[in-house]
Amino acid sequence: LGAALENTKAATRDGLMASGDAHHTTRHPDALIAKILADDRPQPELERVYGVSQAHISRIKRGEIRKGVTRG
Repeated sequence: LGAALENTKAATRDGLMASGDAHHTTRHPDALIAKILADDRPQPELERVYGVSQAHISRIKRGEIRKGVTRG
């Protein structure tokens, strides 16, 4: 179990694991995430403007997901 975790950490550190725009399951590009992070409007309004659920916007704003993206 420890070896698998160490291998995952090493692969992430060495750039062998895709994330963000490079990951095959990404639905929202990094540019959109950066815009959401920089936008100070209320989350329900951001939901309407960007077409992303308020719950997803909340997770983005709290840094729970897409941590590698910075404000645009």
